[in-house]
Amino acid sequence: MDPGAGLDLSDLVHLLAVRVLFCLPSLGAIRDNLEVALTEHEIVTCAPSEVIAAAQNADVLVPFGTSISRPELECSSVRLVQQLGAGMESVDIDAASQLGVYVANIPTDQTANAQSVAELAVSLMLALGRKLIGLNEGVRRGDWGKYELETTLRSSTVGLVGYGGIGRTLAPILRSFGSRVLAVSRRGPPSEHDPSLDFHGTLEDLPKVLGQSDYVVLAFPLNAETKGYFDSKLIAAMKPGAHLINVARGALIEYQDLLDGLASGQLGGAALDVFWTEPFPGDDPIFQYNVIGTPHRGGATVENYDDMAQAVAENVDRVARGEVPKFCMNLDQIVLP
Repeated sequence: MDPGAGLDLSDLVHLLAVRVLFCLPSLGAIRDNLEVALTEHEIVTCAPSEVIAAAQNADVLVPFGTSISRPELECSSVRLVQQLGAGMESVDIDAASQLGVYVANIPTDQTANAQSVAELAVSLMLALGRKLIGLNEGVRRGDWGKYELETTLRSSTVGLVGYGGIGRTLAPILRSFGSRVLAVSRRGPPSEHDPSLDFHGTLEDLPKVLGQSDYVVLAFPLNAETKGYFDSKLIAAMKPGAHLINVARGALIEYQDLLDGLASGQLGGAALDVFWTEPFPGDDPIFQYNVIGTPHRGGATVENYDDMAQAVAENVDRVARGEVPKFCMNLDQIVLP
């Protein structure tokens, strides 16, 4: 009998369907987006402690912040590790490459993530400069007495540490407020002039930029070289009373050095969307000072969740067809069977 006889479209869909494992017990608000985008595929979830067992029957693994290394991938059916975002610090890319597993992420400029994170960074700067937390608490107490004057972004200099998708999105927003915008990046400025910046230098220029900035925004990736990068020396180089904004990864900052900088008054305040451990304890000593915390919500917008779901679905479809995924990070080093 002809093996192709009687094969209809529903059979083809079944043959192409793959199992997508999300290393998170609950997908929360993004679940609806994923179910719409991955209609032809199966969505399963697991706790981080269950990944090794669950990966045995999965084709695509989405780690979120779960550590993915050789034990999670050996003897599994996983063909792709697909991050739901840009950060890949939790994935052992070398191990995946040796095991013939593609690794891909979603660059911030391919979704609404950069815009979402940039808008949150601006919101946090405004909240610090206009002292919104204290004002709100005062109103709730019925206190309409005297308050200190606040500051505007128009009169402020903002230093961007890292100038990738988030930094490039944030700079023109800040310029629209009238801010003076300085940036440093590992590679430094490209050949063409960026009209959104007043200065763009390399990491050698970082102390100079820190000394001029009223707000310092961290927007660079976490890896072995950048863990704890923002330490007591860089905090000491900041303009006294300046504010530190972190919308990248918590481990970029040395916790104790940040605490000391707040306690000494060298830092006027901080706004953190990311922490050293998540969830982060609400009674931590850091909150004794002028610190605003948000629970890693930079990319948590309707627009970004829809874009990310579509990006994941596109790569899942590619794997189902035997194609190379987009934004593959290990294409040059993967060992395919």
